[in-house]
Amino acid sequence: MPFTIVMSGDDDARKDIVYKGKSTKFWPHLPPEIIRLIATYHLLNLAAEGFCPGTWQVSTQWPGRLVYGLLRDVLEIEKLMSLYPTWYAALCRINSPSTSNGLVSAKWMVATPFLGTILVCKDHRRATYCGICLKETSQMDGEMEYAAGFAMGCVENEDDQMWPGIDTTCRTCRSEGLWRRAQLSPIDAEAVGGPSLVSDDWETRQAIETFVDLGEGTISDVLAVARDKYWYKKNTKLNDMLSQALAASRYVSRTEAGQAGYLSEDELSDEEEDDAELMSITEDAAGIREIAVSDYIRSRILDGHWVNPADLFYEHENCTVVLPAEHPCPWQPGAVFEGALDEGENAEDGEPIGHPRPKTTQPIPPPSELLSSMACQAFMKHMKDILMPAMRNIVERIEAECYADGKDPAVVAASMSLDDVVAALRDEAYWFTGVDWLERRANMREHERQREKDEDDSSSSRSGGSHLTSPVLSTTTLGTTPSPPPSGSSSGKDDESLSSPTAASAPAISVPVPRSPTLIHPIPYVPVKVSPLPLYSLDAFRYIWRNASAHLYECYCSICQRRILKAHAAAAQRAAAQQAQDFAPIAQDVVQLAVKIKIPEVPTEMLRAEEEEEEEEEEGESELDDVSVAETPAPPVTPRKRPSRELDADTPADAILTRDQRSGTPPKRRRQTGSYSPTPMAISPSPQRLRKRSSEELDDDGRSPIGGNGESKRMRPDAPPTTPSPDPQTQNAKSVTETDAGH
Repeated sequence: MPFTIVMSGDDDARKDIVYKGKSTKFWPHLPPEIIRLIATYHLLNLAAEGFCPGTWQVSTQWPGRLVYGLLRDVLEIEKLMSLYPTWYAALCRINSPSTSNGLVSAKWMVATPFLGTILVCKDHRRATYCGICLKETSQMDGEMEYAAGFAMGCVENEDDQMWPGIDTTCRTCRSEGLWRRAQLSPIDAEAVGGPSLVSDDWETRQAIETFVDLGEGTISDVLAVARDKYWYKKNTKLNDMLSQALAASRYVSRTEAGQAGYLSEDELSDEEEDDAELMSITEDAAGIREIAVSDYIRSRILDGHWVNPADLFYEHENCTVVLPAEHPCPWQPGAVFEGALDEGENAEDGEPIGHPRPKTTQPIPPPSELLSSMACQAFMKHMKDILMPAMRNIVERIEAECYADGKDPAVVAASMSLDDVVAALRDEAYWFTGVDWLERRANMREHERQREKDEDDSSSSRSGGSHLTSPVLSTTTLGTTPSPPPSGSSSGKDDESLSSPTAASAPAISVPVPRSPTLIHPIPYVPVKVSPLPLYSLDAFRYIWRNASAHLYECYCSICQRRILKAHAAAAQRAAAQQAQDFAPIAQDVVQLAVKIKIPEVPTEMLRAEEEEEEEEEEGESELDDVSVAETPAPPVTPRKRPSRELDADTPADAILTRDQRSGTPPKRRRQTGSYSPTPMAISPSPQRLRKRSSEELDDDGRSPIGGNGESKRMRPDAPPTTPSPDPQTQNAKSVTETDAGH
C-alpha cells in the first residue's frame, strides 16, 4: 500500500514512495495509544524502583507523597516527550484546566538532588522547607512533636559533600542520608546500629543524635567516630575498662559526699544510666583509650604477631603476612597466652596450639590516621620493652666471647642479620639475667666432647662385642673370703674420724655462691623469621637491635673519651642543678618560718641591771689581765652555739655542781632611794685598757651607741679587738732603743 512521507528538506515537493510487500514504520510514527502504553509501563517500573523520602511515609502525609510522586513521574515523562516531537503531542495533557494555582507565579529556580531544577513561588523561601523532600516546615512544632518524632527539624545544611547546593535539610532526610551512606559498608552499618541508628556505644549514639536532631557536623564525621568506637569494641577492652573506671569514680564521689551505700534499687538504677558528660570526663582523665590500645598491641606482640598496625592502615606490602611463632621457654607455666585463645580452647589439654592465633591475626585495621599513629607508637614502645632485655643478653654474650677469643665484637654484631637475631631470641638462655656466658660455653663444649666420647665408646663396644669372652672364675676363688683392710690404711682412719665424736672437724671455707639466673618476664612467641615483615614492622625491629648494640660501635680514642667524659660531667651538673632546684622551695619555706619568730621586748630595768653586771665583770677581767703575764692568744674564732644535749653529754658527772657550789658575783642590792647616775671609776693598773662607758654617758656626749644585741662597747685605741695584745718584754726593749736613739 503506497503512502506519502513529507520530507523536511523540501516543503513543496511531495514524493510518493511505493513499497512492495510489508511496509516498515519508525518510533516517531507510532500511534498515540502505543506511546501512552509505553509511558504507563515505564511509570510502573519507576514506581517500584524510585526513591521517595521518608518524610512522606507517615499516613498523615500521604497527599504530599502523591504530589511528590507526581512530580517525579512528570520529570520522567518529560524525558520521553523530548525524544520525538510526535510523542510530545501524544503525552501532553493538562490535568486541572479549571484552576490557575501556581501558574505564571514562579519566582526563581531551585536545584533538588532527586527532581533536578524546579520552579518555586515567592512565598517559599529556602529556609522554610527541606531542599531534599520539599516539605514545608510547620510553625507549631514543639517538644511533643520532637519527642514523638514528627517534628521537621529544618536547620541549615552543613554537609555540602553529601548534599551540595542544598540550604536546608530536615530531620528525616538527614537520618535517611546517614543510613544510605552507612549501608554501603557492612562495618559502617554495624557501627551505626543498623537502620534504626541505635548504637551500643555512648559516643557514637551521641554523635548520631547531634547530627540527626540538630544538624551539626557531617555524615563523614559521624561515620569516623562510629568506625573508631567500633574498632575499640572489636579489638580492645575499652568498654570493660570504662565501666570499671566509671564505677570507681562514682564510688569515690559517694564516699566524699558521706554516703556509704545505695539506699534503694531506684537510686542504683539511676546511676547505672549512661551519662555522656561523666563518661567523657572519666575517659579523658584516666587515659583509658591509651591503656586499651597498649593492651591490644601488647597482646599481639606476646602472641607472636609482630606486624605494625600502621602497615595495615597504609596497606604496605606483606601487611597481611602471618608467620608461625615459637616460644623460647615452652615449659614455662605462662607460655600460652590465654588472651589469644578462642572460646572453648584450653591450654592444658595437651594438644599443640599454633601461634599466632586467628583471633590475633584477623583484626580490623585502624580506621583513622590518628588511631593508627597511636597504635604505631604503642607498638614501638612495647616491642622495645619486651625485646630489649633479651637483645642486650645477646650483645653481652658477643662481647664476652669476643674478648676471650681476641676478636672485635662490632664486626661480629655487624655480620648478624635480623633473621640471625630472631634465631637467637628463640634460645631460652637469652631470656635469663645473670648468665655467665664463658662458663656456659665451656660447659657446652664439655658436653659435646662427652657426647662424642660416649658415641665412640658405644660404637666400639658394638663392633668388638662378638669377639670377647667372659673370664672363668675358679672354685678356689669362689671359696675364699675377702681379706680385711690393713690397720694402717687411710680408709680406716677416715672411718674412725667420722665415727669419733671428739674428732676435730675441718674448718669451714666460705665460698661466695653466685646468684642463680632469673627468668625475664614477659616472654613472647618469636616468629621463625622477620624478613617477610612489612616496612614499618621491620624498621621497628631493626631500631631496637641497633639501640641494643649501639655501644659496640663507639670509638674509644682519646678525643672521643674526652668527649664522653665531658658529656657525663655535663649530665651530672644538670642533675645536680635540677636536684638543687627541686629542694629550693623547701629551704625557702624554712627561712620564711624563721623570719616570722618575734622576740618579746625586754623591760628597761632589766637592761640596766644587765649593764651594771657586765661593767663589774669587765672590771674584774681587767684586774686579772694586769696581774697575769699576757700570752700571745690564738686568732679569735666565732664559736658555734651548742645545744644543751651536747653540753650535758660533754660534762663529767663529778663536774656537775649545785647552785650553791658555783662561784659567781654577789647578788645585787636593790636601790631604795636616789636616782641612778653612774660615775666613772679610776682604774690605775692598766693604762692600755679603758673603762666601758654606759649608754647614758654616750647619750650625754651626743654619740650614738653601736647597736648589737642591746650592748654598746668602745674599741681599744691601741689595737683592734681582733689582733692579739703585744708582748710586754718586746715593748720594754723597744722603749730602751728609742731612749738611746734620743740621747
